[in-house]
Amino acid sequence: MRKRVVSRTAQIYYLQARQLETVGLYDYEFTKYDQRPLRRDMAHILIAALTSIVDEEHVMQQNTERAMQLCVKNLFESTSAGAQHDALGFRIAHAHLLRKKEMIKAADECLDGVHRDIYMYGCSERTYLSFLLEAGRNLLTRKNGPRAYCIYFVPCLERAMARSLTREAQQARGYALQALRQIGQLYDGAPENPDAVSIYIEAKISEGTFIETDMRPTVVDGVSQDPLASYDINDDFERVFSLIRSPDAVAAEIKQLDNLKLE
Repeated sequence: MRKRVVSRTAQIYYLQARQLETVGLYDYEFTKYDQRPLRRDMAHILIAALTSIVDEEHVMQQNTERAMQLCVKNLFESTSAGAQHDALGFRIAHAHLLRKKEMIKAADECLDGVHRDIYMYGCSERTYLSFLLEAGRNLLTRKNGPRAYCIYFVPCLERAMARSLTREAQQARGYALQALRQIGQLYDGAPENPDAVSIYIEAKISEGTFIETDMRPTVVDGVSQDPLASYDINDDFERVFSLIRSPDAVAAEIKQLDNLKLE
């Protein structure tokens, strides 16, 4: 019972952005008071809290290394126990940590593997949303806002809203706005030729991986014949791309997202 209370308290601290208190509570309870391994949900909260603390650079590096050790430990334990869905969550967290360490290519490869398994075997909705968010953030780091927006953040936002997952929807909207501003900067860089920019943006969106070439679902009369089509990241590409085909469209989309109420 005590462990449950502490876990919920830590979760509340984390959601209130009280990261130091979150880590401090875990350190006190589970290092000194209770030596048993952390449950999966507790490990995820601690990993997230450690990587959210803003401090001196060497302290942040230490926190990231500690989070990495905890993540890899739980990843191997979940895999060894045959808990593949739990392992998926830690693989996404691993990609997040690799991005924090500026190992972008390694993070990409990690997320490619995650997506292949999600596409083949499915996963919970929250796990899929966390994958979409992390994959999109990785693209933002590489300055590919167009692909991040169309392929990851818009589907994440729409799915989260449809399921009343407010926190995930708020995160997706925030990152979608960042991506839109990157797209807006592309149009601002060539105001005399927006059509050429639109073609360039479409090319950036198409910078995909194996999913687009090896695992596209068969489509007949506009309807996918693949039962896992809901995990196809390009399933609604044309509609979403229409939202950013011009500078005016981007401005309208930014205004719409700014005014979107998520409660």
